[in-house]
Amino acid sequence: MSCFAINGNTAPSTIGSYGDPAKPLPIIHGGVKISNWQKYSGNIFVSKLKDLTNTTLPTDGIIVTGDGLIRIPGRFPKKGWLRAQSQISNTGFTDGNLTQASGYWNGATIRMRSSDWTFETRQIQSFSGGKLTWNPPTSYTIPPQWGYYLDSKIELLTEMFDWFYDTSSGQLYMFFTDDPSTHEVFFALEVYGINSVTNSTIENLAFSHYTVAAVYNFREPNATIQYCQFQFMGDSAISIGSAPTSINILVKGNQISNCLGRGIIMSYVTSAVVRDNVVRDVGMIPGLGASGENGATGILVQGPARNFLIQNNTVLRTGYHGIRFDGAGHVIQNNWVTFAMMTLNDGGPYYTYQSTNNKVFNNYAGFCPGSIDGTYNQVLTAIN
Repeated sequence: MSCFAINGNTAPSTIGSYGDPAKPLPIIHGGVKISNWQKYSGNIFVSKLKDLTNTTLPTDGIIVTGDGLIRIPGRFPKKGWLRAQSQISNTGFTDGNLTQASGYWNGATIRMRSSDWTFETRQIQSFSGGKLTWNPPTSYTIPPQWGYYLDSKIELLTEMFDWFYDTSSGQLYMFFTDDPSTHEVFFALEVYGINSVTNSTIENLAFSHYTVAAVYNFREPNATIQYCQFQFMGDSAISIGSAPTSINILVKGNQISNCLGRGIIMSYVTSAVVRDNVVRDVGMIPGLGASGENGATGILVQGPARNFLIQNNTVLRTGYHGIRFDGAGHVIQNNWVTFAMMTLNDGGPYYTYQSTNNKVFNNYAGFCPGSIDGTYNQVLTAIN
């Protein structure tokens, strides 16, 4: 089932499935299966997505899957990192190893390890003599010898499922080593699945392929999201809240996997219960997903949040925090977090900042190593 954005419901209601509960859940799908491939050049094929939608896609949230796995844009270098050599400011740096002609990288996307706890993404405005510049500024100045890579150029498509999305023409390019019709490729077109519901319950549904969030609730109160499945999200599966506040939110018994940014994000929320959810494989691809702070987190509670119960959740494999809780008056208990901190550093399986009057007990954390990949410390380790 394909069902796009459902907006602005205020009457009490339940949005869910009916019938045999043993059968697979109906899928609300925000993506399109690509079947109209045309040969572009060599092993590169193109699909004209602009004919299918007028949606303007967020740069950080584009998600493409091939044969059931998240696929990454064609990038340079294919693996590992290039290294900034001398910083200019938080709008650029130089790297003398970039020897391409002036203008070659203009319009490309740069993905940078800007600090122990952030990746940041920008579009290159100018390139000349090894100097890359972008705007708006990054939150952190990229120090010498910290890592970055470049993508969003058709010339970088050289391996199976490498892709490039041309925002100006609405066309998706992908590299295949065989007949593209023998592969299942989905491209996320929709920003939200269910958007802004009040006094409502969302239950027993599956969601797939959204660029920002499958369930997005801005300031509306009294929402329940329970027993749903979420996979392949460009940013988050569930995103709730904004200033001034949202109240009385229940997120229970959901299964969330393969999000580039965050699993569950709740901002400016008062009186919420987040329990019995399984969140896995969030922010596991360095540089993709949410740009800046608080990306790659399984469950994120931020802003002046109040009075949360976060209980009996399992969080498995995240790039940064397992569970982060800011605000005050929370109870964090009986959660299980393993394999957090897999792509970033200076965080933890459970993390809070300037938060008060919390009770944290009977939680488990296992193997949360922190990653120096793309940092200067990685260079020093290699030298030593």
